[in-house]
Amino acid sequence: MLSLTDESRITLVHGPQALVKTTVIATYVHFGISRGQRGIWLTAQSNVAVKNIAEKLSDSGFTNWKLIVSKDFHE
Repeated sequence: MLSLTDESRITLVHGPQALVKTTVIATYVHFGISRGQRGIWLTAQSNVAVKNIAEKLSDSGFTNWKLIVSKDFHE
């Protein structure tokens, strides 16, 4: 997850609900940005998971991000 090489840029965080996945993701974003990483893309399997990640980042003081959703999301 913290590697700067191109060979290991994809990381999967998986586990049951109500564990620390969202906290791990937010911590990674803060650490990655502090190390100079740019272009961090986060995806999730549900709108709720995306909302939880966005809220965790915002609550931890990181607000310099964009939320991209499909056209279907708005309908």
